[in-house]
Amino acid sequence: MKITYTLDSNKNIISFCTTNGLDFPNIDLTAEEIQSIRIGYSQIINNKLIINEDKYIEVITKQHTQQEINQLKSQLQSTDYLTMKYMEGQLSEEEWNAAKTQRQEWRDRINELENQLK
Repeated sequence: MKITYTLDSNKNIISFCTTNGLDFPNIDLTAEEIQSIRIGYSQIINNKLIINEDKYIEVITKQHTQQEINQLKSQLQSTDYLTMKYMEGQLSEEEWNAAKTQRQEWRDRINELENQLK
């Protein structure tokens, strides 16, 4: 199956589509090779598909880490009201300690993840 592709300045594939061999840069690939193309992390070198899998995995891992950070920060925000309830005497010491412990675990995890991104 032939694909037509567009490359960025680093010669990474930034777009592709199947073709009937038009006058654009094209290459013959198997269906499996086409499915393995990673936009921005695949190159055509000497008419062969080369994939920078390590860089792709690194970027995806960072995205997942950032998503987890955002989720934890959202959980912290959604429990901020418990601080006020405790300060106003509407939350028992036992309830506050459980919430405070959970919130600290979230903050610790956020710090750990943010250090991974550095």
